[in-house]
Amino acid sequence: MYPFFRLFLGEYTVKLCCEDPLPFLRRLTVNKILFWSLHGGEGVWYLKTTLAHAELLLNNAAEAGIDGEIVKTKGLPFLAAKYKKRPGLLLGLILGLGLLFYSELFVWQVTVNGNLTIPTEEILAALEEQGVTVGSYIPAIPVLKVQNQFLVSFHQLSSIAINIKGTHIQVEVLERVAETPPAVHDGYCNVVASRDGIIVSAISSAGTVIVSPGEVVEAGQILISAFSVGKRNVYRLHHAKGTVLARVYESYSRVFPTAVEAKAYTGRETVRKSVSVLGRVLPSLGGHGQPLRTV
Repeated sequence: MYPFFRLFLGEYTVKLCCEDPLPFLRRLTVNKILFWSLHGGEGVWYLKTTLAHAELLLNNAAEAGIDGEIVKTKGLPFLAAKYKKRPGLLLGLILGLGLLFYSELFVWQVTVNGNLTIPTEEILAALEEQGVTVGSYIPAIPVLKVQNQFLVSFHQLSSIAINIKGTHIQVEVLERVAETPPAVHDGYCNVVASRDGIIVSAISSAGTVIVSPGEVVEAGQILISAFSVGKRNVYRLHHAKGTVLARVYESYSRVFPTAVEAKAYTGRETVRKSVSVLGRVLPSLGGHGQPLRTV
């Protein structure tokens, strides 16, 4: 930030002819004269100061018997003085900078992330109805209000987050997952074990559990029976349903091949030529792929 203010307010580079600049620097510090970037040597030193402190610095140098002169100027005031007879150029520069800063208050890009089945164009159209689109005035966008209204009008999404990063708006959405209706089964059946195992727990929502935790069962054995007994010892048939957890042990084997592929280096080297212009690498020119030497 300081270099920007120095460029805006203007700065001088002052040349000092002295063997030891430290006493003079202490003098400047005592008199509260701003300076920085001291460099040089062998009787010639350079330092920088502001437009407001340059005259005071040169006066103190004269009082200390040091030859001082301004060798370089930098900053907006000197640029304005240089082009003072061309006010249109300076006005255009100021107007251009103003428009540049003003453009940072508007949306330049809107991107949507997280949608899987809903088209991005559909979400962008719904956002545009809420006032979030390219060209919108960023300070006037009520983010929380827009998010709530969007979810009310757009039922396909369960959540939305609007993140403003400079002139770029990133919209993160989460689609609503439709509940799967329960399967409808006709007839009566039992719940049987699909594999051998040791019962850990068994819970029935329809039917009678006929196994207990710790019991060893085999594949095909009935776990939840379709029959249940009522209060008056009346048997009833159900489509047995429930959850049964069991501990199952399995063994795996894997065969490792004795012959494997490996990378072998030949020792050959090649030369590839390319040209870089303004930071862009052009395609390879002559000599592409030609061997340099063989080791």
